[in-house]
Amino acid sequence: MSITNKFRRSAATLLLVTTTVLAKVDAKRLLPSLSDPDIQPKFEIPLPNILLDSTYRFPSSQENQNYSNQDFSHMESIEMAASLGTHKTGLVRQTDSGVLEEVDTPFFGYGPKDGLPTWPGPTLVSHTNQTLHVKWHNQLPKHHVLNNQDGSRSVVDTSIHWCYSLEGYQQYSIEEHGVPIVPHLHGGHSDATSDGNPEFFFTPNFEIKGPRWTSETYTYDNSQPAASLWYHDHALGITRLNVYAGLAGFYLIRDAVDTGTHDNPMGLPAGPYEVPIIIQDRMFRNNGELFYPAFPGDPTYESYITNMHAHPPTTDDGSIPTILSEFYGDHIVVNGKLWPKLEVEPRHYRLRLLNACDSRFLIVQFRPTTTLNDTDTESTISQNPLTFMVVGADQGLSRRFTTKTTLLIPPAGRYDVVVDFSKHAGERILLRNLGGDIPFGGSIPSKQKFDHTDRIMAFDILKERDEDIPDRFRKSAVHPLSLLKTQPTVDRIRRVALMEGRDHYNRLLPMLGTIDPATDKDGSPVCFPNTTEYKAAGMAGKQLRGTLTWSSPVTEHIRLGDTEEWEIWNLTPDAHPIHLHLVSFELIKRQVVNFQGMQQSFLDEAMEEGIQVGPIAIIKDGTDTQSIPLLMHDGISMGVGYIATSPNAGKVMTLFEKDNVMYGDYAQRLDTITALPGQVTTIRATFDKPGRFVWHCHVLAHEDHQMMRVFHVGDMPDGLTFSNGDGDSDSMETELVVAGESNDANHATDSSSRNGISQWQFVLVMAIVASLGALSVCVVWIVSKVREYETSGVLSAHYEAIPSKESVTTTSSSSSSEGSSYEDDEILLEEEVDGFNDIAELEERETTVMA
Repeated sequence: MSITNKFRRSAATLLLVTTTVLAKVDAKRLLPSLSDPDIQPKFEIPLPNILLDSTYRFPSSQENQNYSNQDFSHMESIEMAASLGTHKTGLVRQTDSGVLEEVDTPFFGYGPKDGLPTWPGPTLVSHTNQTLHVKWHNQLPKHHVLNNQDGSRSVVDTSIHWCYSLEGYQQYSIEEHGVPIVPHLHGGHSDATSDGNPEFFFTPNFEIKGPRWTSETYTYDNSQPAASLWYHDHALGITRLNVYAGLAGFYLIRDAVDTGTHDNPMGLPAGPYEVPIIIQDRMFRNNGELFYPAFPGDPTYESYITNMHAHPPTTDDGSIPTILSEFYGDHIVVNGKLWPKLEVEPRHYRLRLLNACDSRFLIVQFRPTTTLNDTDTESTISQNPLTFMVVGADQGLSRRFTTKTTLLIPPAGRYDVVVDFSKHAGERILLRNLGGDIPFGGSIPSKQKFDHTDRIMAFDILKERDEDIPDRFRKSAVHPLSLLKTQPTVDRIRRVALMEGRDHYNRLLPMLGTIDPATDKDGSPVCFPNTTEYKAAGMAGKQLRGTLTWSSPVTEHIRLGDTEEWEIWNLTPDAHPIHLHLVSFELIKRQVVNFQGMQQSFLDEAMEEGIQVGPIAIIKDGTDTQSIPLLMHDGISMGVGYIATSPNAGKVMTLFEKDNVMYGDYAQRLDTITALPGQVTTIRATFDKPGRFVWHCHVLAHEDHQMMRVFHVGDMPDGLTFSNGDGDSDSMETELVVAGESNDANHATDSSSRNGISQWQFVLVMAIVASLGALSVCVVWIVSKVREYETSGVLSAHYEAIPSKESVTTTSSSSSSEGSSYEDDEILLEEEVDGFNDIAELEERETTVMA
C-alpha cells in the first residue's frame, strides 16, 4: 500500500471518528420513539382480498367475464396517479394512561387519477395480447413522506447517483420541484419506451422529465402468458424510498388456460379462493409515520457505516442522510395490514405470494398451531408443516408442479401456491418465515434479530364449505400443455459478476460487472472512452472488465432475437435476487465457485454477520480477485472495485442437495433469480425486443447504490459504441448519453456543464484533505478524553480503504489477497452447513433447531 493510500485511509478514519462521536448523541436525542412490535395486534385484522375488494380493483369491469374464448386484441386505456394518502395498517400506540389507540400512517400510493391511493396499489387485471395503455400521473407533494413530521430531516441521500445528480438536473430539489417517479411493470414483456427505465423519471405535472423520458402514456402489450406481475416505482437512486413509501401493486395477466374463473381447464381455485398476498416489512414511529433509517444513531447505521469505516457526508447535528446497505423491518405488513388473518373454508386455496421487502429473503412454511388463539411460533414446533403445491412463479404457470413444505421467496419474487386446508377445519395455520433478519447466505433457519418477523399471517379455517362451488383442484387436472416448448439454440454464453467494492465515502458498494473482458454483440472490445474524466483516472481506452458503475459503457450488448445463457458469478458473501427487465428466463444449473485461499475473508465476513454460507470449495488455482479503480458518477471521485482472476467453477448443485429442497425456481419461468453466494447461477433467456433495458439486484438498497447496469438489444443509436477506446469527449455525460441511448429533447440544459477534474485540481483536493486530517487529530484527542470510542471489526484485505488514482490501476499486479494465511499447496475445504436431503429430514432438522 502506498504512503498516499495509507494517509488517505487514516485521514478518512479520523474524520469518521470526529463526526460520528459528536453527532451520534445528538442523533439519538432527536430520534423519535419507534413503534414497539410487542404491543401490536397479531392475527386480529382481516386480510383484504385485493383481487375482489372494490377498494383495490381497477378497472373493476374485467374480472366477471369468461375470457377463455375471447379475442384479446381490443385495447383499453386507464389513468393512474401516485399521490399522498393516509392508511390504517392496524398500528397502535400506547397512551400515557396505558390505553392502546390506533394511529394512521401517511404513505405514497397508486390509485385512479381522480381517486384515492391505496396500500397496496389497485390490482390491475389484463389479458394476454390485450394492449393496455396507462397514463401515469405524479401528484406527490414537494417533500418525501419518509421525512420526519416537521420535514426537517430528509431521508434522500443526495451523495449517490440519483435523479437530481445527473448533469443538467443538479439545480433541482424535491423541496422545490417534487419527488421524481417512474413506474415499472416488473416482469412485463414491454417495449423499451414503456419499461420504466430509471432515467425516464418525471415530476408533478411533467414539469421535469428525465433525460430519456419519452411519453406520458405507457403501453403494455401483454404479449406473454398469464402471470403474476407487479408494478412499482423505479426512479434512479430513490427506488428504495418510493417503494418503501407504498408505490407498489399487483398486475395480473389472464389467458385461455388461467382464466380466473371456476371452470378454468386446470381446476385452479378461483373467485374468493384465489388470494394475492403482498408481504412487506416496515418500521414505524409511534405516531404512525413510516420510519426509514438513514442517520447516525438509527438502527443498522453503526453496522453499515461506523463499523465498516465509511465516512459519508455529515454534520455535527447528524442531519445529512446516507444510504445503508440493507433494510430489515421489525413489523410485517401483508396487503397493507399488520400481521393479519384470513378466515377460509376447508378446501384448496390459490395464494399468489409476492415478496415486496427491500432486502429480506422469505422462507415460508404453513404450520398448524396448538390452539386457535395462538399468535407465536412456539406452538407450531411440534406440528408438521403442511405440504403445498407450487403451481407457478414469476412468469406464469410451472412446467411441472412440485410439492413443498418449505419455499424460499427472494425480494421481488412471486410464487403461485395451492394449499389444501380441507383436513384442518377449526384450526389455525400460521404462515411462518424462517428467513431471518440478516442477509441470506443459503441456509436455514437464518438468524433473527427481531421477535416477531418469524410469522407473517394466519389462516383460520372457520368458514363452512360452500358446496355450490366445487373444489376442482386435482394433481391430475394440472396439465399446462401450452408451456411445453422446444428449447432454443444458445447463441452466446455470457459470464457476469456480482462483487462488492467501496464508493468514494468508503461505503460498501454492491456491484455488477463482467468476468471476462467486455465485447459488444459483434465481438469487438468495449473500452472506456477517451473523455477527460476517464483520462484523469487512467482508465481511457482500457477494455472493460470486473465491477462497473451505472455510468460505464454498455457491456451486455445483445443481438436482437438471440438466446443467451448468463452465468451469474456471485463472489459476495450473501445472496442477491437478480432481475432482468424484458425477458422471461429459466434456471439451467447452479455450480460451486472454486475459490483460491484468500477467499477465507469471504467466509469470515459472512460469519461475522451470522450468515451461513455453503458449500464453499477452496483450491490452489481457484478464483481470486484483484482491485481496480472506479470512477464514480460525479466524474471526479474515485472508488475501488475488483476483477475476478482465474475464474473457476466446479461442482454442479442438484435439486435435492442440502438446502436446495426449499428452492422452487427449477422448471419455472422467472424474471428474478436467487444468485447464491459462492455459486455460479446459469439462466437462459431470449432477447426479442430492441432497445435499452436494465438488469439489477432487487435488494432495493443495492439497486439504488450502483448494483444496476444497462443491457442493450440490437444496434446502438447511430451505430455508436465505445469499442476500441473511441468516443473522444470532454464530458462524462456524453459517454452516458451515447452508451445509454439518451433522448435529450426533454433534457434540462439551463445549468452549466460540469468540467472534468485536472491533475492539479486533484492534488489541491488532496492537500485540503490532508489539512482536515491534521485538524481531526486534535479534535479526536480531545473527544477521546471525554468518551472512549470503540469500533468493532477490522476491514479484511478484500476491503482495503479506497486507493488513490496513482496507487491502483487495472494493470496492477498486486492482489487483494495480501496478508492471506493460506499456503500455496492445494486445499480442498467443504464448508459444511447442517443440510438435509429430503423434506422429512428438513422437518426433523427444523424441529430440533427451533426446539
